[in-house]
Amino acid sequence: MSTVLDKNCKVQIDQQFWNLQKLRKDQGDYRLSYETQNGRRDLYFNFCEFPQHVCRDQQRDYGHITKPDDSCIHFTEDNSRSIFKDQFQNTFVDFIDQEDKSLGLSVIYENPKQICEENKPYQLLLNLHCDHTYDYPSIKLDERMAIRDSCLNVINIRTRYGCAGSSFGLMWEFMDTYFVFFGIYLFLTGSYYVLFSLEYYKISAALCFIQTFFLLGLWITFSFIIKQDYSRIQLGWISLPVAILSGGPLSYVLSIKAKQSTDFMISAQGGIALSFLMESLRTEIFPNLEIAFYFKYLIVALLFGVFGGLSIKFPSILMILGICLSGSFQICIVIFSDHLYVIKWQYIFFFTTIILMTAVSYYFQFKYYNKQEQGYEPLENDRSKNRQRDYWANAPRGSKKPLNKGSHV
Repeated sequence: MSTVLDKNCKVQIDQQFWNLQKLRKDQGDYRLSYETQNGRRDLYFNFCEFPQHVCRDQQRDYGHITKPDDSCIHFTEDNSRSIFKDQFQNTFVDFIDQEDKSLGLSVIYENPKQICEENKPYQLLLNLHCDHTYDYPSIKLDERMAIRDSCLNVINIRTRYGCAGSSFGLMWEFMDTYFVFFGIYLFLTGSYYVLFSLEYYKISAALCFIQTFFLLGLWITFSFIIKQDYSRIQLGWISLPVAILSGGPLSYVLSIKAKQSTDFMISAQGGIALSFLMESLRTEIFPNLEIAFYFKYLIVALLFGVFGGLSIKFPSILMILGICLSGSFQICIVIFSDHLYVIKWQYIFFFTTIILMTAVSYYFQFKYYNKQEQGYEPLENDRSKNRQRDYWANAPRGSKKPLNKGSHV
């Protein structure tokens, strides 16, 4: 079932999200010239903005065709007063193929005041085929329709912006808009998790609390305050200072007074990473499988609780596994981002790299942990003794071998 664009040129269908603003041309227009059985035609169109080319009747639209006599066929109504006020009421969007929704999105410009044959309006159908290898749109006219000078004009466009965004909707669009900030943060914290795991226990705990509170704050902000109003998307930043001011001090207090709580939070990071990884895997392999929105959040909460709960029974294993998995996921989500590059079989490399990086990091971090637990005394050229003192004074104790009496604490 088709829907209309919102006033900010965004669309959400079945929990999938598209931002057509990214296809807008601020300089020049999308233009195609072709021959029909009735003569030459020049087609101009744009997304979310009027084409710079204006017909002699001075009517502003989002797409039109000019004829040799310089007359125009307008695919949308005139609305020169306000670009978004009423214009999109005749701009519809739908899946290219209802049976395979991963193919992309169709944008339909329709003008009920420009009547064609059989009392039907002229239409311009823009098929945005999902293709991550096209940063700049590749445009091709359906010549079979064009040569007949049909009432329906079809243009096939291959572009990465035909691919649906995350099912987490506008919240994910917020992260995508500020990719540079989030990319740097995720890569640095992910590298820290993978390289140091729990070595700086209190720092790791603080990062985990702040990160979790930030995600929770974003979910609350976008679900109950911003909702689908793109004009208020910057309100998402409110969650950051709230997360820092609440998560940082709370993690410090709990690491001293109720250490099991910080163990829980550190381990639970693996559950968050696994839930996002599972959702990414589902959209890649089963794009047509629809899951209720609330059920996705339920999966996140469930895995969060499972990883955190198991840390009570297996603290060292779950804490190191959780933080290594979270770190690997954060690094890979930046490295394999469409913002950087696109390669064939990219998702396979993404998935396998996370598994390998987690396994390698876990092996060395757990091995290092066991050496300390068995009373390993660091040499002068080892990592800072003060750093180890802070870690091992707070890190979880396994049940197999207690620290020797002469151990360095």
